[in-house]
Amino acid sequence: MKDYLDEYIVATRLIYRPEGASVEELAAALDKTPRAVFSILNQLDNMFPLYTDPDPENPKKLRYKADKTFAEYLPDLEFTDNDKAVFNYLISNAPNTPALEKDSGRLFTKLKIMAAERGALIEAGYNKPVPIVNVKTIHKQVNRKTSDILIEKLLSVIKSHKWMDITYKSMKSDEYHPYSKLYPILIFVWHGDTYVYVINRNEGLRMLALERFRSIDRIYEDKTPDKEFNTTELLSDPFGIMYDTEPFIVKIWISNAETAYEKQKEWPDSVSFEDNKDGSSIMTAKTHDLFDCRRWILARIPEAKVLEPQWLREDIRETIKSALDED
Repeated sequence: MKDYLDEYIVATRLIYRPEGASVEELAAALDKTPRAVFSILNQLDNMFPLYTDPDPENPKKLRYKADKTFAEYLPDLEFTDNDKAVFNYLISNAPNTPALEKDSGRLFTKLKIMAAERGALIEAGYNKPVPIVNVKTIHKQVNRKTSDILIEKLLSVIKSHKWMDITYKSMKSDEYHPYSKLYPILIFVWHGDTYVYVINRNEGLRMLALERFRSIDRIYEDKTPDKEFNTTELLSDPFGIMYDTEPFIVKIWISNAETAYEKQKEWPDSVSFEDNKDGSSIMTAKTHDLFDCRRWILARIPEAKVLEPQWLREDIRETIKSALDED
């Protein structure tokens, strides 16, 4: 894939010249046969329209040119967090592709200048990381301008260590309701959706889905919460992100085939495997998330069976029975 990308970039650079490029020139630049060049031209024609003009020096030969300039392809330069993430990805991966590395820095500089002329601001590149937020799901509920304002405001509250009041629709209601005295500490993406951990006035931890926000209504300073949460540990639970119970230890028998698969994953330090002689294993894990722990086990039955704690064995048994009961 890297080699193909290099070829496309080099060929595109030649085709976008005012004079375009002949098949012979492309073949020499790419070290390819004319037949291979035609294949590359067909791929490029799917990306942007190409046309041909006779070569002034030899009318029997054709020169391939792009139908438009790069500038005509550029969208309105209102850069979102997703755009910034793409730029960061481009810059950080440019060294893996020689042809891309040559032009990526210059391209990014041009984009920054063009954005500045339109009153936009980009902070990206090697030394300027930006918060990257997956805003796809929130755009389903509100328009892009509203969601961008909401996210920027939420990031500002987190950075300034302030409290907030919000209007939010919980899972238990079809209506939006006001919620007061919330202290946001972390935005993260889980299974494609975007969430924020907040500490409430009782210093309990809650998880809110960004797509259920309607607005941030008030931002005010107050004493920071006495209770602290380690943001790294919050996302290090082996099963989920709910934090719906006090931590407990679970022991799960894992079959031979499933053991080989599970041991290849990058588990947190709270997870260990004890090998059995038949190739199966005993998985021991510490978790706060009963909901996702239960779901993880049920998804692997009969390759996974709960050994401890006993109350979880009963919970799984009753869950399976209720699924089989007929009304």
